[in-house]
Amino acid sequence: MPWRQLTLFIATIFVLITTETIGPAILGVSSVRTMRFFFLGLYFIMTGLHLRKSSGNELMLVMLGFIAMLIWSITGGRNNIEANIFMFIIPALFSLIYKEIRLNFAIKLRYLIYVFFIFECLFAIYEKSINHAFFPLTEDVDLWQNNMTLIIDESAYGFRSTSLFGNPLTNALIVMTIYPFLLFDLKNKWQRLFLSVLTLMALSCFNARGATIIFFVVFAINYFYNEIDRRKQSFFYDVIGFAVLFLFILVIYSKSSYGGRLFNQNEVFDASAQTRIEVLPMVLNTDILSFLFGDPYNPLAYTENGLLDFIFLYGFLFTVVYLIVYSRILNKYLSNYTIPERIVIAFSSFGVSMTNPNFNSYGFILYLLISTHVFSKIKGFEIRKIRQKNKDLSQKNRVYLKQGNEKSNATTEFEF
Repeated sequence: MPWRQLTLFIATIFVLITTETIGPAILGVSSVRTMRFFFLGLYFIMTGLHLRKSSGNELMLVMLGFIAMLIWSITGGRNNIEANIFMFIIPALFSLIYKEIRLNFAIKLRYLIYVFFIFECLFAIYEKSINHAFFPLTEDVDLWQNNMTLIIDESAYGFRSTSLFGNPLTNALIVMTIYPFLLFDLKNKWQRLFLSVLTLMALSCFNARGATIIFFVVFAINYFYNEIDRRKQSFFYDVIGFAVLFLFILVIYSKSSYGGRLFNQNEVFDASAQTRIEVLPMVLNTDILSFLFGDPYNPLAYTENGLLDFIFLYGFLFTVVYLIVYSRILNKYLSNYTIPERIVIAFSSFGVSMTNPNFNSYGFILYLLISTHVFSKIKGFEIRKIRQKNKDLSQKNRVYLKQGNEKSNATTEFEF
């Protein structure tokens, strides 16, 4: 493996696994972000800063970051430089780096993403089976020596796996961000079914209601769009089979602990859900300037409603531009996917992030961008390969047809 690819491969490993919980616990580093992006920054410098090859979308993200810094500086926002660098500029650099990867390297990264995803899910299932969280997120990164209280109150929800990211909601978001890419990448129906079962079990261990609901929506869309052949007579039976399978899952989950809050009528609208709903009317009490341009000191900016938190921090106008930029990025780099597949990918990541506090976090964006560039590169190659195969087959058929016509004409002349 060339040194540039090796550097980026190591950088990708650090980005994937050096989380806010694993970093202090295993690696013994307090500056997780420095450790996480050191090799990536090194690669970016060694490859000559491909800013000349950047598109307007990445530059727009960088501009949004500087605009946010300016607004926060004017309003007296705290930690505005670091927060906005990681929220806007780092993802832009990510996109610049990974969009330049070659096909053979994208295939290596695909295997890495598969290993990461499967381990993330299996680790969550293992934690649930033994009722023990190995890397829980706490109030202090030094808790590994101080044994402080968990942020997630298990007494209220039952045990919730924390897997690699410490917070169940963060884990659920990362899983649902990667899931549709793997779903569309696998060619075997049974492999896709295994992937879906594994994903659902992991989400159940995280006890994340919003992510679980969105999973069922994504799974249903894929099932009716890709799995069912409407030209076959078995279409009706496929629909009935899906309905029976869905009802079977509902019954199993409603009768077991894996159903969690989603299937427990006493916990469906618990304090967490009520908090996200009760904050909605408070938007009407926000002054128009704070609503349009944001306010980093707004006490409402740190609720469990990620989208509203982002609006309170950066403003409604800024949020609209932010979503437009990412819709353009996904639409451009996912051009090898069909429009329904692009919608599913965007809905699976941004939809889940809007149901929990992680919408104003840069973490899931990194996994979204890596998966976008890696799998889109591979899918583009597969599409070109299929087109070339069809083209060769069409040319061969024309040759056979021409030869057949010549033989027919020769026979006719001989008989005459």
